[in-house]
Amino acid sequence: MNKLILTSKGLTTGIGRDLIGAEIRKFDLSGRRIFVFHEPNMFTDAPIREACINMGFEECNIIFSSKYNNVEDIVNCDFYYVGEGNTFEILSIM
Repeated sequence: MNKLILTSKGLTTGIGRDLIGAEIRKFDLSGRRIFVFHEPNMFTDAPIREACINMGFEECNIIFSSKYNNVEDIVNCDFYYVGEGNTFEILSIM
């Protein structure tokens, strides 16, 4: 069964990391990719990357929307995280 996790507390907060991490850790993440829809920010990029690694994603499988090269980077991901950002930009990417 697929799940959609909705929370106003994202990966940049302790509560968000706990909530999202508890659900994500139910899956075998080896080789799985996560696409992070996120506006680049020097204060939040590192905590989001660290949270993804702590949940079990390999760093090479964490793709930020600000750095994607092509549509296949998005389509071939197993998980999608939508953080803060421009709603219209995120919808156009999706």
